[in-house]
Amino acid sequence: MAKMMKAAQFHPDTVKISLESIPIPQPKDDEILVRTISSGLCHSDLVYLQRHARAQCPDRLTFAQMVLDGSSPIAPSKPVTVGHEACGEIVDLGPAVTGFSKGDKVGFVNAYHACWECAGCARHYGQCESGDFVMQGWGMDGFMQEYCIVDYRAATVLPDALDASKAAPLFCAGITAYNAVRTPGLKEGQWLAVIGCGGLGQMGEQN
Repeated sequence: MAKMMKAAQFHPDTVKISLESIPIPQPKDDEILVRTISSGLCHSDLVYLQRHARAQCPDRLTFAQMVLDGSSPIAPSKPVTVGHEACGEIVDLGPAVTGFSKGDKVGFVNAYHACWECAGCARHYGQCESGDFVMQGWGMDGFMQEYCIVDYRAATVLPDALDASKAAPLFCAGITAYNAVRTPGLKEGQWLAVIGCGGLGQMGEQN
């Protein structure tokens, strides 16, 4: 396997994204190395990264404020590969990884070393209170590169019938829409209003 790969990286100093050549990472004990098949870029990626880099006015959202004041592990201080939703094929895995094998097609979220046990994780993994947590695509390299490092606890094996080349948005927009539909605890025959029919809205309708 080659030692270098292409990556779309955001540069905080210039507030621009460019295609760079960077080393292919090696998985640690609890990580999997994935050959990227598909990766998406959310508008939120650009909003948070640009606001941090330019130190613009505080946003009303607590999550955005954490980025602006640098108190969150999602704030970049050096060039970082963008993208926080992706699917790919496992090419290598650390010795502590369980439930996965080389060749598995997987989808994954950007919850690197989230503990999945704290009060923050109960709300959203982006609010994890673990000191080891980093949000990939913002605080460390994300998934818009040829190979990705993934915390195996943030990944799942894709069903054979699901095309990995089209499934990346499911691991951000899809999860968001699913949770929004699931949370009210609707019963058969009840109605749910979907405001807006963009990507999230359409996925919500399908749920």
